[in-house]
Amino acid sequence: MLLSLAFKNLTRYGRRSLLTLILIAFSITVYLWMDGITRGIREQSFDNLINFETGHIQIRTKEYDEKKPFSEKNFLTDQNEIAAKLLKFDFVTGICMRTRLIGEIDNGRDSVPVVAWGIEPEKDKDVFNLYDFISEGALTEGGALLGKSLASDLDMGIGDYVYFTTRTTGGMLDSIELEVTGIVDSADPGVNNTAIFISLSDAEKFIDMKGVSQIAVKTRSLAALKTYCKTISEAFPDHDVLDWKQLGESFITFAETDWKYGLLFIYLFLFLAFVGFANTMLMSVYEKKREIGTLKALGMTDLQMQGVFVLEGFWLGLAGCLTGIVFGTLFIWYFTRHPLDYSKIMGGDQSNLGYKVLGKIPARWSIVPFYTSVLMSLITSMGASIFAARQTTKMSPAECLRTKQ
Repeated sequence: MLLSLAFKNLTRYGRRSLLTLILIAFSITVYLWMDGITRGIREQSFDNLINFETGHIQIRTKEYDEKKPFSEKNFLTDQNEIAAKLLKFDFVTGICMRTRLIGEIDNGRDSVPVVAWGIEPEKDKDVFNLYDFISEGALTEGGALLGKSLASDLDMGIGDYVYFTTRTTGGMLDSIELEVTGIVDSADPGVNNTAIFISLSDAEKFIDMKGVSQIAVKTRSLAALKTYCKTISEAFPDHDVLDWKQLGESFITFAETDWKYGLLFIYLFLFLAFVGFANTMLMSVYEKKREIGTLKALGMTDLQMQGVFVLEGFWLGLAGCLTGIVFGTLFIWYFTRHPLDYSKIMGGDQSNLGYKVLGKIPARWSIVPFYTSVLMSLITSMGASIFAARQTTKMSPAECLRTKQ
């Protein structure tokens, strides 16, 4: 009987029930879509962090200090011995050496602060994806790869010359003239905006140091990095062995914090849906005031009367949730195959998002938001229904049936 009354209430006020269902479905659809897009941004940012900056694991000196990039203590001098030992581990699929320099480049008119990387042209591709994003030219001895945005800002192209200025390990300022031999159009805005790449041999000559600032390692599986790091640490107790999460800790903290604030926005949106749903249920209660009085006069208890409205809210919430899941799934499916081009949304400026992503962002799947949407939808609808249904306990049959002449 209670189920029958609940269904009749839903169908009797079909337009209002439909609008409430649309409200819930829209909220769930937006939640799933935003979760898929933001999850895609985060995961693509982490991929770019690994593929352009950190690798899976890095080996550095114990005294390494990013605030003192020119200190000799930052440089490994036993890099060849370390590399030979690393290749004996079966989980290591690639290694390369890099030297990080801080300085500025100028074209004779303007100067820009940059991060310069001395890399091994042949081995770097075993760990990083840099070579997959060279849009023009190549890296050669005496030459430099420039990020696309950096080259554009300086109005430089293939064959032009730039001056790179930095400090040597002795603390002296020095400049070197480099030919632009390649342009990098990467998926990481940091690389495009502020990075140049030179050969490791040129970097060693330039700073007068026969060493490297890091050895990057690519492994067989990201899931087993803790085990791999422990094994490598035991093999090299006098060095720091760090995985990509430790190396990118500040960025990951920013991404996780931004993610949590995004979830707060989504939950606020769902709260507004709850308020709208509660308002609809309260209207339903007060519009049926005479019916409630009649049913109570016929012997229906307060608990049974509340059950009618709770069932009404439950079925309406469930229907809205399922509808939202269907449309949310379709949205995510579409954006996994047709990535969101956020550069158009940002007006062409692809550096304002704060993440390590450029251009198109595909949505990513996760089962968690689907469970969350069902749970939150039912909690929202049931909570609003119970709140509204409790108002019926305050109504006596005489009050409900009383009419004004």
